[in-house]
Amino acid sequence: MFLGYPFISYELQQYQYSAVIPFVVSMFVVSRALKLEDKFRRYGLIGIASLLCIGALFFSRIASQMFPVMIYLVLIWYFGRTLIHPPSLIERFVKLQFSDIPPEVLEYCRRLTMVWTLLFVGIVLVSMMLIMMDNSWYFTLLHGVLVWVLMACLAVSEHLYRLYRFPFMKGQTPSIKETFQSAIQSRDQLL
Repeated sequence: MFLGYPFISYELQQYQYSAVIPFVVSMFVVSRALKLEDKFRRYGLIGIASLLCIGALFFSRIASQMFPVMIYLVLIWYFGRTLIHPPSLIERFVKLQFSDIPPEVLEYCRRLTMVWTLLFVGIVLVSMMLIMMDNSWYFTLLHGVLVWVLMACLAVSEHLYRLYRFPFMKGQTPSIKETFQSAIQSRDQLL
C-alpha cells in the first residue's frame, strides 16, 4: 500500500475521488486514537483526523497529496533534531553495532545524517512546488518512482564510499540489509 499510494492517489484524482484517501486515513487515525490512554495524544490524533476530514471536504486533491509530504516532514524532524541534539541518528545506528568508534567515523555519521536530511528537504520542496503547480502526474512520478531511486542510490553509493573512505573497517562494515534489520530491532533505542 505504501509503495502504491502515489499511483492509487493519482487514479482516484482522475475520477474525482481524491477525498477517499484522507477520509480512510482519518478513520485509521481515530481508531488508533481511541486505543490510547494518554488524553493529550488521543485528542491530538482526533484533531489531526478532523483536519484530514476538513481537508478532504474542501481541498481533496491537496489533502490527498500531502501524505507523502507529511511523512518526509517527519523524517526531516527525526533526522534533523539529532543534528541539533547529538548524537546524530546515523551515529546512533553505528553505536548499535560497534562499541569503539573512531572520531572520524563519528563526524562522517553526522555529515551523512545531514545529507539524508537535505535529501528529505529537497523532496518536500519539489513536492510542494508540484502541488502548487497542480501537476499530479509528476507528483506521482516523484513519489512513486524517483524518491525510491534517489534513496536507493544514496544508500548504495554511501555504502560503497564508506568502504573506500574507511578501508580499516573492511570486513567490519555491515551490509545495508544488516543495518536496516539492526535499526528495526533496536528502534526504541533510536528514539
